[in-house]
Amino acid sequence: MYVNPGLTEPFIKLLALEPGESVLDMGCGAGSIAIPLAQAGHSVIAADFSSAMLGTLDAGIEYYGLEDLITPLELAWDDDWDLVGP
Repeated sequence: MYVNPGLTEPFIKLLALEPGESVLDMGCGAGSIAIPLAQAGHSVIAADFSSAMLGTLDAGIEYYGLEDLITPLELAWDDDWDLVGP
């Protein structure tokens, strides 16, 4: 799992999240944003249309022990989001 802190950290700073805030990472890919957000204590719904990317994300979640903070979800922009719940 490769995460580029040179790109990720400035982006996360721009989000200006309050401690404990939840985040939707749409188009999460392998988790280059979702994983650092979870490591910072945020609950993350990590959505992507690619089952292959979500498989890589799952490996990262397990590797970093973030099972309680990241919820992977196979979902595309044009899917019916009502079907996945509130």
